[in-house]
Amino acid sequence: MRHVLRARPFTIAPHSRATPPLPPSPSVSARASHRRGLFLLAALGLTALGVATWIWRDESRALAQHAMTLGPWPAFAALVILPLIGFPLSVLALAAGLRFGLGPALLLMAPALTLHLLFSYLAGRRWLAAPIHRWLARYDFTLPRAPAGESFSVALLVNLIPGPPYFAKNYLLAVADLPFRSYFFAGLIANLLNTSMGILAGDFFRHMNLQGGAILTAYVVIVSIFCHRLIRHLRPRAPIPSPASAARD
Repeated sequence: MRHVLRARPFTIAPHSRATPPLPPSPSVSARASHRRGLFLLAALGLTALGVATWIWRDESRALAQHAMTLGPWPAFAALVILPLIGFPLSVLALAAGLRFGLGPALLLMAPALTLHLLFSYLAGRRWLAAPIHRWLARYDFTLPRAPAGESFSVALLVNLIPGPPYFAKNYLLAVADLPFRSYFFAGLIANLLNTSMGILAGDFFRHMNLQGGAILTAYVVIVSIFCHRLIRHLRPRAPIPSPASAARD
């Protein structure tokens, strides 16, 4: 049997020109702008944390040595003043628990946090807003504004997320033009949860017994899980608005 080879017709495809890429849609550009803004805020927070840690490294060591000699009023003054200028609040919470125990340390910490929030809001709105906005404008960036009705969720989410220093969160949230009620109650709730773990750890180091260690471990795990679930719940409710929508507002 013979096989007949048939040649396929040969055609020359017309010359195809490369189509130019389509410009990115506004939503893509907005998301890219959001990412750049978040990276900028994260870099600022990490830089501030590193600078604060470097500046206060010797004081942190000395604080542990002098914690057992402070009276309640000098300790309260330290709890009020030092965090406003960048001293790590977690170190102070640990020292307060070590010196006074759980109950008295919480009684000192709660009014100290109240004064932090009052002063930070006043300073952020009156003195820091204009310089910070001018500095951010040099990089074509504006602080996102909370969606309508979600100011408390935004403030609580920012305060619970670990990373940026405590004082930077307070000042930036005040500059972001949040209502005072949302700013104050969200900051007080979140930071009482955060500092209570350090205070309980300091109280544990006073006694160093098995029961205290078990209570500390259980409390840290419960609060950490609660904060993690709360953050996951709040993120969809507190989206970061696009610059275009912020400009319209």
